Amino acid sequence: MKYKVGDKVKIRSKEWYEKSKDEYGDVECDSDIFIGAMNVYCGMDAIIKADEDGRYSLDIDSMKWHWSEEMFEDQNA
Repeated sequence: MKYKVGDKVKIRSKEWYEKSKDEYGDVECDSDIFIGAMNVYCGMDAIIKADEDGRYSLDIDSMKWHWSEEMFEDQNA
């Protein structure tokens, strides 16, 4: 896994969401789905609060959603 608890991540951009979403407003990301309701967090910074085998919980949404690596901007790009 690329990230650990305490790491700062950036949610992918609104542009990524708009060009990647399906007719229901969702984006398939590996084994997870970026639900349309998650798009309000696009472009925002967050801190990883928990890691359950690569399914991350973030401080930004009070740990409501599960996030995967594909949902974050690549900080090394």
